[in-house]
Amino acid sequence: MSNIEGTITVNGTANFILINPNGISFGPNAQINIKGSFLATTAESMIFADGVQFSATNLQPNPLLTMSSPVGLQFGSNPGAIVNRANNLNLNPGNTFALVGGDIDFPGGNLTVVQGRVELGSVGSNSQVQLGLTTIGFEINYDGVENFKNISLSQGALIEANNSNVQLQGRQIKLNQGQIFSETDSSEPAGDININASESFEILGGTREELSNGRIEARTTRNASGDGGNIQIQTEKFISRDGGVLSSVSLGQGQGGQLEINASESIELIGTGFSTPSLLTTSTGGTGNGGQINLNTDRLILQDGGQILAVTAVDTGKGGTITINAFESIQVIGSGFVPNQAVTAPSRISTESGFTDLNLQGFSPGGNLTINTNQLIVTDDGIISAGSLGQGDAGNVDITANYIFLDNQGVITASSEGTGNAGNLTIHTDRLTLNDRSEVAVRSIGTGQGGNLTLNAGAILLDGKSQLTATSEALDPETALELGFEPEVLESNNALANAGSLTITTDNLTVNNDSEVTVSSFGLGNAGDINIQARDIFLDHGSRLSAETASGEGGNISLDVEQFLSLRRASSISTTAGTTGGSGNGGNIHINALFILTVPTENSDIIANAFLGQGGNISIDTAGVFGIEEREKLTPLSDITASSQFGQVGNIGINRPDVDPQRSLVKLPDEVVDASNVIVDACRPGEALSRGEFTIRGRGGLPSNPNEGVDNPTGLTELGYPNTDSLNTQPSDRDRSSPNFEGNSNQSETDTPTIVEAQGWIINADGNVVLTAKAPTVTPHSPGLSPANCYDLSNRNSSP
Repeated sequence: MSNIEGTITVNGTANFILINPNGISFGPNAQINIKGSFLATTAESMIFADGVQFSATNLQPNPLLTMSSPVGLQFGSNPGAIVNRANNLNLNPGNTFALVGGDIDFPGGNLTVVQGRVELGSVGSNSQVQLGLTTIGFEINYDGVENFKNISLSQGALIEANNSNVQLQGRQIKLNQGQIFSETDSSEPAGDININASESFEILGGTREELSNGRIEARTTRNASGDGGNIQIQTEKFISRDGGVLSSVSLGQGQGGQLEINASESIELIGTGFSTPSLLTTSTGGTGNGGQINLNTDRLILQDGGQILAVTAVDTGKGGTITINAFESIQVIGSGFVPNQAVTAPSRISTESGFTDLNLQGFSPGGNLTINTNQLIVTDDGIISAGSLGQGDAGNVDITANYIFLDNQGVITASSEGTGNAGNLTIHTDRLTLNDRSEVAVRSIGTGQGGNLTLNAGAILLDGKSQLTATSEALDPETALELGFEPEVLESNNALANAGSLTITTDNLTVNNDSEVTVSSFGLGNAGDINIQARDIFLDHGSRLSAETASGEGGNISLDVEQFLSLRRASSISTTAGTTGGSGNGGNIHINALFILTVPTENSDIIANAFLGQGGNISIDTAGVFGIEEREKLTPLSDITASSQFGQVGNIGINRPDVDPQRSLVKLPDEVVDASNVIVDACRPGEALSRGEFTIRGRGGLPSNPNEGVDNPTGLTELGYPNTDSLNTQPSDRDRSSPNFEGNSNQSETDTPTIVEAQGWIINADGNVVLTAKAPTVTPHSPGLSPANCYDLSNRNSSP
């Protein structure tokens, strides 16, 4: 092994290559004093472009000199390790520092490169690495390598690359309290950091005060105009644990760098360290825009305080965006404690605008958050959000997932606090489930406008005091003053924000156990609207669909339900204005449903109320309303009310589209028909057997059977009794052809002929059979059939 304890010096500008297959070690006092690039490798031989190989193990004679360039490194069956314990290895600016061998270990070693390149490559047995030359030194290519070894930075190890690129290539790469920084403080761009780990890449933070965090950061300083560097990681598994940080920071005029992780199996951020949670973040604190975060994996897990953040602070740069594609699942679970900050850090995925520890007066708009996955699980105080604090607008949240599950106060939200507007929140899913006080919300606190919440789902279930909500409210006075509001401005403008609207398209919406779907304004602003299209809506156990305001105009509720709207056990649909005695008018409720089902004694209500303003209107289009009635005020029963405590009451209209109100009743004759006039005494049965008939005359038919389905019979117009003589009256040709009925317009009901039973029939000239009131006189052309005699059926075997 080559042990370097002093200084390596080379005269001139030549590059320096150190080869030892057995291993290379840099001691604490090691120095490199060369003006060119430096390559240390544990390869067995170097391959030149003219075919010559310089071998460190083969004793066969080789040419002492060659004018060719090196093009490759050939490794043996067991490449030696390279260890760096040096306190301060560095090169002249504009050059490459490369270590290529077996395992590479930095146990506390430091390395600094300016305007150049850092290359750490750990390869397996019998590998061949391609080697090229560039203007800043060496370039390493691993395309032909089939297996790799491990790289470790630990015990506070540091690689600092100023305006320089960094590349790490290995099998398992671990930063255990090790750090890599890429920085620019000028107009030059910061370098990129590229990490390729064939199995796993892991960053471990420090859980005690004396330990540094594992950290990779690409940043631009406050005075820099150059762009920040990008961080790209390719691996099977990415793990950040106990406060490990991956960060892109823009503090100057330049654009923040992009942070991208492609992990074919999983990305995990778990736990907190002494000073930070496990974290992936891009941030901007200057005029430059924040960088993007792009994650592509099968499974993303944030647990016990793990976080993914895109943050903008106090200046005008736009916040970075977050885009996550997790083909199998995303889990955001639990929270962790950060001792140095004395705070509990929830697991979360967030874009934030105007957030900083030093100043709350941010102008920057936040970035957007986009999530695509099969399953999204947010539980135990986990958060997915786009937020704004200050004057910047919040970004939008767009989620597409086959299944979304929130439990134990899991939250998905788009919000603003200050003068900035909240973003919109859009969710597309086959099934959305919220349990145990979980929430999907858009919220505005202050003067900014609330965002809109849009849900497209096959089925939606809310249980255990969970909420779908769009709301606005007043700023806390202390926070408002921190945000720079003058007291007189605060008094006149605070809480003027209008809440956003809530739109739901689903097959089944089930709201259970005190859960809510609500739009509200608790300040001076107006509530938004609720628009729901569903096949069925079920409300149970005190659940609500509501739109309410403290002082502003109440929001409207529109429900388009293909089949059943069911309210059970003290559930309600309500619009309320003036909850604090304000003058706003109540919102309107429009319901279009096939059936509305309640239980009369369960106190489930449909309400449009106001305090000083006008009560809202209720319009219901349905084929049937069961168990609930229109009343002037609320009662312990199930009610439909539209009222105002001091203003004009609203209107209630219940419409059955397929029923003509003029035909809903059948008027019966005042006098009962004499049965003797309608029973035919044509043939009396014999004494042995009497056959009876029961005939119902009239148009009502049989009464409804309570065991059969509900029918909607159409009423019939009462018929008069025609004049008997008119039956034999033949209309004239003029009467047949003319549609003019004026001649009959003055005919009184007394002229209506009486209907009598037919007594005979004739065949007219057209060959048609005509029934007649009197039996005609017939002259038979041949003997007719003898009429059958009535006889006792008991003698049916005897001759008649």
